[in-house]
Amino acid sequence: MLFPQTNQCREIVNLDGLFQFAPNVEGDAELNDWTQALPKDAVEIAVPGSWNEQLRELHEFHGEGWYQRDFWAPAGWKGQRIRLRIGGTAGNAKVWVDGKAVGGHTGPHLPFEFDLSEFVEPGASHRLTIAVDNTLRYQSLPPGQARREEDRAGFGLGYPDVPYDFFPYGGIHRSVLLYATAMDSIENIAVETDYQETTGVVKVKLRLNGKSDGLSVKMNVDDQAVTLPVESNEVIGELTIGNVQLWSNRNPFLYTLKCELLSPDGALLDVYTLDIGVRRVEVQGDQLLLNGEPIFLKGFGKHEDFPILGKAWAPAVAVRDYDLMSWLGANSFRTSHYPYAEEMLSMADRLGFLVISETPFVSLSERVYTDDFRVQACHVIRELIQRDCNHPSVILWSLANEPYIESDAGERFFREMAETARACDSTRPIMYVAHEWPEQNRGAQHYDLLGVNKYYGWYHETGDIQGSLGKLVENLEAFHQQVKGPIMLAEFGADAVAGLHSDPPVLFSEEYQSDTIEAQYLKVRELPWVIGAHVWNFADFKTAQTINRVGGNKKGVFTRDRQPKLAARTLKRLWNDTDSDSFSR
Repeated sequence: MLFPQTNQCREIVNLDGLFQFAPNVEGDAELNDWTQALPKDAVEIAVPGSWNEQLRELHEFHGEGWYQRDFWAPAGWKGQRIRLRIGGTAGNAKVWVDGKAVGGHTGPHLPFEFDLSEFVEPGASHRLTIAVDNTLRYQSLPPGQARREEDRAGFGLGYPDVPYDFFPYGGIHRSVLLYATAMDSIENIAVETDYQETTGVVKVKLRLNGKSDGLSVKMNVDDQAVTLPVESNEVIGELTIGNVQLWSNRNPFLYTLKCELLSPDGALLDVYTLDIGVRRVEVQGDQLLLNGEPIFLKGFGKHEDFPILGKAWAPAVAVRDYDLMSWLGANSFRTSHYPYAEEMLSMADRLGFLVISETPFVSLSERVYTDDFRVQACHVIRELIQRDCNHPSVILWSLANEPYIESDAGERFFREMAETARACDSTRPIMYVAHEWPEQNRGAQHYDLLGVNKYYGWYHETGDIQGSLGKLVENLEAFHQQVKGPIMLAEFGADAVAGLHSDPPVLFSEEYQSDTIEAQYLKVRELPWVIGAHVWNFADFKTAQTINRVGGNKKGVFTRDRQPKLAARTLKRLWNDTDSDSFSR
């Protein structure tokens, strides 16, 4: 599905703001007709937003939350196709309009939408109800509970009970949009770009809604146009660009692709414009190439996490984050450990950041390596790639973070995920991010490259920065031998409590974090088969309450409210002085 836009053929009503909200604590909301009206003790809550951050009594609520608000459909939308789009929720969702079931969606973070043309009368008021369920379940994608007997990463011993190290926020975290198009309209656009010498090649696949009799599609980019007849609900075209400017982090040049749907007499029925970048990403030997040049990824693992907002999309926070990453000289980040808001990727397209787009599959283990979950996982991969495939900033698909794969079922699970990703998109390499040792990562051979998370000097060889460097190299070499391809140090670092200083450096001091990051970054830069190093983390973030976390994870080089620690200035020096440019080693 396409991100909604307003133009001469399309109109949007933004439903963000204050909704009525009630937690379904007793599990009887539908029996008590909450689809018609929430109970009298319902409260106001903001969308987008995490309910855990907004109201004190909801801080530890992990279950089904009900949202409700009234809206008007514009009278001018008569005869048009009316759609509701929810950009992403914390878990499974169900939707009703005026008490009538519209549909649902399984899984967190990715968008879903419904055709409301039969539910909504233009010029009238209607009631929208959305139920979001982020119940922590032992068997789910991702798993929502931990078990002590399989807890190998130190998580699962806190509250709430989760097998990963970030807070399981509940809520509607992206925008809720109502939009209208003509009944005959463009439903989706998928673009693949490449180049031969100085000529860019743009392959376009359109999916259409409505009838096709006598219609045509006009595609235009860089004053090159092609008009094609509509013979089914899918139209495929190809355009070329002379003297093409290639998109890269150093030159994030974007072309505008314009797609028009025309009636038999040439009248404009629908139009959609899309910013595209022409570039090529590939793995060759032990190198990651962007437009034929080796590139080294320097940046961060991040989280969508901010005080009061929780995981909510917030433009001001995104602007600040990109400004800080640019100030440091970073060229990339990973959407750890779930898909981020689409607006974040569009900004990366314009600003020239390289993005590793990751699924929400964190801490997978043998409990989910079943046929049913494999089918569900492959569906999520298809949803993710369909959503993000047009962003030139997205250079890699990461299909999981720190899984444990020790069985035939687990290897099959990850092999089929890799096959699904390649079937959806053959233009980007795929990776997943491993932990511990190669024998716990069966299936790694099916991926183009491997990310590795290692915390020597912190969780391993605690307190010994210089003495642990050899162990870090030994571990990375073992993974390199397993996959026979490039390795990325996807996470490394140490906790630092802002304002805690020590000489000599000791654990939790800003000096210890800074020295750990500098020593390990310089060491991996010596390894020719390491194609990137992402510091964990960009900013401090909230976690479950455990005795290992004091007010959350403190591995950020910025505080949770984006104030710099000593390590930030160290990275600014490393990334701007040590590295002559983004491509060099």
